[in-house]
Amino acid sequence: MLRRSIVIGDGCATALTRPESRPNRALPTVLRALPPAVAVLADASARRVLLLSIASTLALLVALVWGAHWLLAGIAWFGIGWIDGAIDALGTLAALVLAWLVFPGVLVAVTGLWTEPIAAAVEARDYPGLPPPRARAALDGALAGVRLAGAALVINLVLLPLYLVPGINLLLFYGANGYLVGRGYFEQAAVRRLAPPEMRALFARCRLTLWFAGVLITFMTTIPLLNLVVPLVATALMTHLLEVLRDH
Repeated sequence: MLRRSIVIGDGCATALTRPESRPNRALPTVLRALPPAVAVLADASARRVLLLSIASTLALLVALVWGAHWLLAGIAWFGIGWIDGAIDALGTLAALVLAWLVFPGVLVAVTGLWTEPIAAAVEARDYPGLPPPRARAALDGALAGVRLAGAALVINLVLLPLYLVPGINLLLFYGANGYLVGRGYFEQAAVRRLAPPEMRALFARCRLTLWFAGVLITFMTTIPLLNLVVPLVATALMTHLLEVLRDH
């Protein structure tokens, strides 16, 4: 019943044979999958994972702030005294901003640690008839997360100068990270059930739905406190969307 209630009105679900082209149906599909994804936070089987996820997310934030501070303070970026001096003076503030920008994409790699128990909890509650996941799913999912997190880090650093331009900065940030984050979380969930060629084909057909999901996850990642539970909610969301999209 849950699967059927989510899928009504989804453009991708009604036409898996062609690229999705109906944003008015893609976004509602994601929004309908969000409440059952959030419900995983109340699941008793996910409480231990929740605490570990919060701890690892906090550790990642601290590491990113420290690394950004070291990067900004330890390099003469422009070779112009007053500009490099201003960067040094900004110190922790600049490091926090840089860490905030790269955090959504890099978090995908950390989430790979918790994909299996979270997805298993969602499937046991809402999709009990599913067979066991693929062999090597945990390793393949972790590798996919690391690969896409690395790509997100590089792309965000390349786009960093454009993030300073009012008007296009938010569009670029959410547009680029929406794609990268959506693909990262989708692949970590999908590799448990689909062979890599099938996974890539499903992403290509349903990329608009999954991009909307990535934008939503990126937005949640930028909100303090809420971002601590993003690994659980995002993995649960993609697990629901995977079942909806591949079932139709």
